[in-house]
Amino acid sequence: MEYIMPKECIILNVLLAIVDFLTYESIRMSQCVDTTDERTLAVVTKCDKSPEDLLENFTSDDVNIGLGYVYVRNRIKDKSYEEARVEEARLFQTDPFLSQIDKSIVGIPILA
Repeated sequence: MEYIMPKECIILNVLLAIVDFLTYESIRMSQCVDTTDERTLAVVTKCDKSPEDLLENFTSDDVNIGLGYVYVRNRIKDKSYEEARVEEARLFQTDPFLSQIDKSIVGIPILA
């Protein structure tokens, strides 16, 4: 808590797409200290592992993150950064579930 309490800090919640967002202790902690929802951001990783469950979490109003969510696909070891970004973009364009997520909140370049 001491690291996320200062008002000048941005709270970054890194969430696995394969886990129900409501179960994350980090979200509860950030909601306790960021009561105005002005400094909390969530990064959802491993979106390719369970896209149908991710869409359900994404559309749920149960977990409000002030600065919103950014959805990413993790880089695979043998891929270069550029190759990984191309594959990530393709995933979010072609997957029947992930393609429904607004393109303004997907990908490592958006997170950066």
